[in-house]
Amino acid sequence: MATYLRQEIEQYTRSVTMEIDFNLFSDRQIKNILKQVKNGSVSQGRTMPSAVARWLIKKYPIPHFNISRWYSSWKDIPDGHTFFETLKNVASVAKINADSYDINHIETDIVNANNQTTSTEMRMYTYDKETVKVLKKAMQINNVVEGELKEFLDKLENKTLGLVAVKFQEFADSY
Repeated sequence: MATYLRQEIEQYTRSVTMEIDFNLFSDRQIKNILKQVKNGSVSQGRTMPSAVARWLIKKYPIPHFNISRWYSSWKDIPDGHTFFETLKNVASVAKINADSYDINHIETDIVNANNQTTSTEMRMYTYDKETVKVLKKAMQINNVVEGELKEFLDKLENKTLGLVAVKFQEFADSY
């Protein structure tokens, strides 16, 4: 028996397509989608704007951070990004008061920061709330949006996108 709806559907179907009417999104929802994609700072939240932003960065690969309070990851972050220096600094301070379990994770974060590892993940719960705020602030990229993604975002912003057919398996990553 499948644990998640998505697994159950995939077991019996080849494709499930749904249509999303992007013209029904509020101005605020559209603003949130645009902000997440352009800043490369995508929430792991369970809102429709977050789900759309995650779908877009999968469909049109761009450098980005996936952010939640407990785990965060990054993909294709360029060398020299300020996040790496911030991570190294906060991890070095956090290591001083960490227990043996957290020290291993913090040391991994320091190695990733020193090596400027372009794609990996980290345990945000290792750090206190104030440190997480500092890390989240550093987890932003000013993405240059071009091509099909720019066209999609322009239509979304102008509310001229309308109905878009989306494969359920590509979109519903949280099920």
